[in-house]
Amino acid sequence: MTRSLSRAAQPTQAAILLLAFTIFGIYLLSSSWRFPIGEDGRATLATSRSLLARRTLAIDAAFASDEGYGPRAKIGVDGRAYAKAGLGLPIAELPFVATGLLMSKLAGLPEAHTLASVLSLLNPLVSASTAIVVYELCQTVGCSPVAALLTAIAYAFATFAWVYAGVDGTEPLQALCLAVSLLLLIRYRSERHARLLSGSSVALACAIVTKPANGVLVPALGLYALSAVRARRLSWRETVPVLMRFAVPLAICVLFLSWLNWFRFGSVLETGYEPHAFMNRFLGGIYGLVFSFNKGILFYAPPLVLAPVGLWIMRRSQRREAMLIAVASVTYICLFAKFYNWGGGWSWGPRYLMPIVPLLMMPVARAAATARVWRYAGAGLFIAGLLLNGVGVLVDGDAYHTAIMNVDLTDRTGFVQVGSVVDPSRMVNMPVPPDYVLPEFSEIVGKLWLARVAWDACACDEDTAKCGCRTSQLEKNGQFSSPPWMRHYPQIHPLPPYGSRLINPWIANWIHRSFIGKLLTRPCPSAEQERVGQTWPRVFMGRMHSQHFGQFSPTAWVTSQTHAPIPTP
Repeated sequence: MTRSLSRAAQPTQAAILLLAFTIFGIYLLSSSWRFPIGEDGRATLATSRSLLARRTLAIDAAFASDEGYGPRAKIGVDGRAYAKAGLGLPIAELPFVATGLLMSKLAGLPEAHTLASVLSLLNPLVSASTAIVVYELCQTVGCSPVAALLTAIAYAFATFAWVYAGVDGTEPLQALCLAVSLLLLIRYRSERHARLLSGSSVALACAIVTKPANGVLVPALGLYALSAVRARRLSWRETVPVLMRFAVPLAICVLFLSWLNWFRFGSVLETGYEPHAFMNRFLGGIYGLVFSFNKGILFYAPPLVLAPVGLWIMRRSQRREAMLIAVASVTYICLFAKFYNWGGGWSWGPRYLMPIVPLLMMPVARAAATARVWRYAGAGLFIAGLLLNGVGVLVDGDAYHTAIMNVDLTDRTGFVQVGSVVDPSRMVNMPVPPDYVLPEFSEIVGKLWLARVAWDACACDEDTAKCGCRTSQLEKNGQFSSPPWMRHYPQIHPLPPYGSRLINPWIANWIHRSFIGKLLTRPCPSAEQERVGQTWPRVFMGRMHSQHFGQFSPTAWVTSQTHAPIPTP
C-alpha cells in the first residue's frame, strides 16, 4: 500500500519540478537581461557592491543628491550616504554580484555586462520559487494537485508577478518571504512541529528586513500563530516556550533594524524615507489600488476577482485561514492607500500590493475548485490576465513614461503632500501623475498603443538614442501621433522615447529589430543631445517643468520615478 502511494505521488513531484523549470525558463525569455533598470535597482546594487568590496553600507553620495523628494539614499550621521531601501535584496544579491565580478575577472569581460547577465537570473528564480509555494499553499486549503498546479500557473502568468519577475525591485523577494511564512504557519496548525513556527517567523522577519512596511502583517500572523498554539490545549507553562519560537526571530529583527537606523541616521525611528509620507486621501487610495483602471489590482491580476468568493467558501472549513488572508490583505491595502506615492512610480500596476498576491491566490483556487461556474470564470480571468500582462511584459515601461513626460494636468490630478528629506520641517507638494488617476493615461492602454507603434515598424535604440520608423520619423508616424489620450487632450503630444527601447524582452526585441532591419536612421535633434543620449528627454522635461512650476532640480527629475516636487510657499 505504501509503495503504491509513493509511486502515485511521483508524477506529481515530477510535474512540480517541470513546472518550476518551465516558469523559470519563460521568465528568462521574457527578461530584458538588463540590470539594474531603475534608480532603486542601482542603489541596491551599489549597496551590495559596497558590502562585498568595502564591508560597509555606505554608497556614492550622488544617490542622495536631490531637492528633497525622491533621493534613493540619505546622508547619515557620519556624512556618508546610505540607501533608504531595506537590506534584504542587497544581501540576496551578494552571491550573484560575487559571481559576476569573478566571471568578469576570469573571462576579461566588462563588469557591467557580466553583472547584468548574472543578476538578471535573481528575480526570475525568486518568482518561479514563489509560484511553487503558491502550489503548496493551495493544497493546504484542500485543493487537488491539478487545481493547485493551475493556480500556480495563473499566479506566474496571469498576474503582474510576470512583469515583476523581469525587473530589479524587491517585490518578488517580499512575495516569496510572505508566502513561505504563511505556508509554514498553516502547516504548523496541522503538523505541530515547533520548527515550522520558527521557520515562519524567520521568513516574516526576512520580509520585514527586505521592506519594513511588511511589519504591519505581524499582528495578523501573530494572532493566527497564537490560535494555532492554543488549539493544542497546552498549559500556559508549555505555551509560552512554543510562542517564543515565533516571537524571538521577530524581536531580533526589530532590534537589528533599530540598531541599523541608529547607526546610519542617529535615531532608531529614522529609516531614511520621507517624513509625513502617509498624507494621501484614504478612500482615493483604496479605489486606486483595488478598483481603478489605472492601478487597480483587479485589472492587473484578474484571477483575484474570485478571491472574495473563495474567502466566503473557506469560512466554512478554513475559517481561521480565511480570516488571516482577509485581515492581512485589508491591512496591507489600507497602509499603502495612505502612502503619498501609492501608485509606486514608474511601475506596472499596484507595485506595493505585489507581495500579497500569493496569499490571495489561495481563495482563488478554493473558489475554482468548488463549482463549475467558478472554474469557467477562472478560465476566462486567466486568459484576460495572460493577455494583459503579456502586453505588460512585451512593451518597455520606461518608453511609455518617457512619452508622457510632458503631460501637465495638475488641474485634473491635483497634488499630494509629503515631508522633505532634506528639511523634515518643510512640506512639499508632489503632483499626482496622470497615469495614476486618468483612465486615458493608464499604462494598460499606453502599452497597447506602443505595441501598435512597434508593429508599425517603429523602434528606439537605447544605446544610440535613435528612433525611427520604416516609412518616416517616429514623430510623423500615424500610430505614434494618435496616443490614447488624443481624443480628450488633443493639445498633448507624446515625446519620442529616446533612450528606451519599445520592445522589452531580449528575444522579442532581437526578432523585432531583425524584422524591421536597419531602421534607426533618425538621430537626436542635435549633436549635444546625441552625445548625452538617453538623458536628453529628462533634461528637456526638467527645463519645461521649471518653466511651469518654478524651482526644479534636473537631478531630482532623473532620479525620481514620478514628477518632481513643488515646494510650498
